[in-house]
Amino acid sequence: MVAAQHFFFTRRRDPRYACGLKTFSDFLQAQGSLKAGVPKTLTYSEQEVSGFMEYLRKDRGAADSTCDSCQRRVRHFLKFLGFERHKQALKTLTLMTVHRYLRSVSGQYQRKTMQHVVGSVRGFLRYEFMRGVLDRPLHAQIDTVRIYQDEHLPYPVQWPELQQLLRRIDRSTPLGLRDYAVLLLAATYGLRASDVANLTLDDIDWNDRTIKIVQCKTRQPLALPLTNEVGAALAAYLRRARPTASCRWIFLRRCAPIGRLSLPGMANTLRRASQTAGVTLKAAGFRCLRHALALRLLRQGSSIKDIGDIFGHRSTRSTATYLRLNVEDLRPVALPVPSQNKRKALRKSPIPGASPRRRKGARTAPLNWGWRSFLKKSMTDYLAIQRALGRDYETPERTLRGLDFFLVRHYPKAKNLTAKMFAAWASGLHQLCPTTARMRMLSVRKFCIHRARSHSGVFIPDLRTFPKELPHQAPYLLSESEVARLLAATTTIRATRNKPLHPQTIRLAFLLLFCCGLRHGEVLKLRLTDIDTETMVLRINETKFYKSRLVPVSSSVADELRQYLAQRRRTNMPMEPTAPLVWNGYPRRNGQVFALTSAPFWANWQRVCRCAQVLDHRGRPPRIHDLRHSFAVEALRRAYGTGQNAQAVLPRLARYMGHAGIQFTHYYLKFTEPLRCVASDRFRHHLSAVVVPATAPRQGGAS
Repeated sequence: MVAAQHFFFTRRRDPRYACGLKTFSDFLQAQGSLKAGVPKTLTYSEQEVSGFMEYLRKDRGAADSTCDSCQRRVRHFLKFLGFERHKQALKTLTLMTVHRYLRSVSGQYQRKTMQHVVGSVRGFLRYEFMRGVLDRPLHAQIDTVRIYQDEHLPYPVQWPELQQLLRRIDRSTPLGLRDYAVLLLAATYGLRASDVANLTLDDIDWNDRTIKIVQCKTRQPLALPLTNEVGAALAAYLRRARPTASCRWIFLRRCAPIGRLSLPGMANTLRRASQTAGVTLKAAGFRCLRHALALRLLRQGSSIKDIGDIFGHRSTRSTATYLRLNVEDLRPVALPVPSQNKRKALRKSPIPGASPRRRKGARTAPLNWGWRSFLKKSMTDYLAIQRALGRDYETPERTLRGLDFFLVRHYPKAKNLTAKMFAAWASGLHQLCPTTARMRMLSVRKFCIHRARSHSGVFIPDLRTFPKELPHQAPYLLSESEVARLLAATTTIRATRNKPLHPQTIRLAFLLLFCCGLRHGEVLKLRLTDIDTETMVLRINETKFYKSRLVPVSSSVADELRQYLAQRRRTNMPMEPTAPLVWNGYPRRNGQVFALTSAPFWANWQRVCRCAQVLDHRGRPPRIHDLRHSFAVEALRRAYGTGQNAQAVLPRLARYMGHAGIQFTHYYLKFTEPLRCVASDRFRHHLSAVVVPATAPRQGGAS
């Protein structure tokens, strides 16, 4: 008994022994060898957490898993406040203290996890405000975490690798039989780890050859056919490897105490099996099996509805997440290299004075400018809490630095921001585009609203005084011949000793902009490790709205990319995996190779456009973003020309361009003359017989 107590108290904090110690203590209590001790007095923090948990269960109807996660986060929040030492910590709680806590934990979690942390803190503050402990609704003054749909691109297990792993698993051991049955079950039906862990003997109908489960995530019933391979694997495990136990779960632990295989143990099955079998996998998470099955079914021609029924999805939007992995379905969207039209001559030298002029606007702060005005602490706190909540805020930071520079220069002794100061600062934006000026003024207004939550009497600008936003500028759609002239004009770019392949690099960048519809920021951020030279697929990582996607290229663009990489290797240019594709050509700094920035890239674009005589109706070079518009229109025109259904092409085009839905792709589609011609020809071909019926032959002579 003394040894048992010593073992219990010395190991109680190690999570590896939690299940065994709990079962062992229950056994000792059942035998009468371990008596229940005196109930421990709850601390002040435990009392607060206990009341909050009761509120969640009874009033909010939260599940047990939700209550457990909230309990851990609220305990950590109270520990940060020092609630045990200061009983009035909640009554004197301020919004700045809450923001300080969120900033302290933001580096420990991802953005999606941070959303749950903020939700738990807001729920607890709402509970304390309802009780009357807090005199202010702090929960309503905390911003939510910015979350975007389909941010991360999953890594599926390749189907040949999975088959090789299943063949190499040693099924002569009980652990090997269990791993084989688990992986085969998950790979065949795409089940989640929780669904496999909760599978019981009653869920399998051997006579009807079906598997009936209730999904843990959606609480929806799911009926699946029992295949011969899965049935044989389950039967072999039940007969030869499953420990003898009275519980009805199928997959049990091998070590004492015998019980259901836990969710972490189930999730670690693929990683352990791959290490034991000697098969290296790029991704070893259990969810990768679900993505691998979805990708295999898509390549075999299964519909989204069929895949959703197998996976137990209630909406096709949930199944559409897996469509991003089917790159072969997106490859027909990519455009080939434009053929050069030799009818129009090319200027062999840049036009004098073609260098772009910098647009005049409000005076901005120097690059090395530090925060110096009376708002410096408020500005730094505002940017810190917004970035802790998952926002980038690079552009608002530049706006606030300009305001800080303006206040130091014109109002060095001021103590508070007034309407007169804001109007004087906004007057310097009159030379900018009204839309740009409005966006900068909105950034300052959001900062003032944030500051008003903690300070009284703060000035908030009136939206009615802001300039109106102008409609979007009509794009200049470049034809295939114009893009070919642009590509040919890149030979006029001067190569230097540090940049021997600078013309070829700019040509490849322009080619990717038009043929793949990439944004110019995405091209400049491309690294060599993002290029799959075998399948010729570009991996775009965390661009606009933190989204990642796979972009396959056409065969002609793939040949150009291979030739460029071969030239780059022969000229001893940087070929490290982290080296940028569009290199700036300057020597390494601190061992790093930096990509070309937007300003010189835009300058090269302006120079090449003037050299190729590709100008808009105002005689100016078009925008770089117009290449993305041209790609969308040309891709739709080619689809019309080949007789494809537009309703089937638009979803693929939206996924290829990185849009969340086709409604965002419609912004890039303009009804041009070539598109009108192919659409009219197709309409006339399919419906001319219905609209204009054929004339019946005349019977007899004229009367």
